[in-house]
Amino acid sequence: MLYQEYSAGNSSENAGVKVSNMDINDTYINAVKNSIKGSLIDLRYIDKIKREK
Repeated sequence: MLYQEYSAGNSSENAGVKVSNMDINDTYINAVKNSIKGSLIDLRYIDKIKREK
């Protein structure tokens, strides 16, 4: 799963890849900040990315 999140509390952004296996173990691969080329926000609003509730 690709993820991109923003925290207004400390004005920080995180992005990367979350990998889940059958044992419900999660591995996070964080993006290198200066390698990010765009935003996932446009895909959220046209329902191409499932949003957590």
